[in-house]
Amino acid sequence: MNRALAPCCLFMTLLSFASRKSFVQAPVPANKVEILRQPTAAKTFKGASGDAVADLLAGTHVPGGIISVYSRCATPTEYQFSFSGATLEQGLDYISSIDTSRKWIYRDGVILVGSDVLPRTVLNAIIKDIDIKPDDALNLSTQRLLQSPEVRDRANVAGIVEGMTQVSGFYALPNANTPSEHPAATASRHLHQVTLADALDEVATMKGKNVWHYEQFECSSKPTYRIVWVVR
Repeated sequence: MNRALAPCCLFMTLLSFASRKSFVQAPVPANKVEILRQPTAAKTFKGASGDAVADLLAGTHVPGGIISVYSRCATPTEYQFSFSGATLEQGLDYISSIDTSRKWIYRDGVILVGSDVLPRTVLNAIIKDIDIKPDDALNLSTQRLLQSPEVRDRANVAGIVEGMTQVSGFYALPNANTPSEHPAATASRHLHQVTLADALDEVATMKGKNVWHYEQFECSSKPTYRIVWVVR
């Protein structure tokens, strides 16, 4: 993690990733079962647990959100993960067994990882009304959310330094030879009384099965944050 990039800035980065333990639960809808039983694309992964989750979700084309809070100037720990023969569900459980901050939940077709730390972030800000437009780029849609009065107020109350609306760090590594699997949405979505986290989920599903990663850095009197978009 390059901490020099974190203070007072929001970085929205589009990344292209190439990259056991199951639990017993009550019967669930077929679409959830199908999603969680998908085989993982990656066999092994070396890196931070958040990046491993992002790689699993991107590899199985499942939209999601990841929340990371680094307190006391901590930096992410790197691990060596082995996913050979694992399903998405087993892979996510495996990661959370190694890093307990990566507990995950499934909701409405989206995987959310790290919801335990939501109250410490701006992600639980409730946005009264917002429109998500299909023709806007991911970074522009995210800027619109972060510029909402509710998110700004939440940041002020929590003492979190707002992300700058200007995209400060941006690069994309798409595979130009691979056609998009996700046709553009035909209509805007109006969201009412939604949290920032839920709004980001809407952006992720509208613009393809993408993954957002919220990272908050607590290394000074005022925490700072960035949002990283992961696409494949």
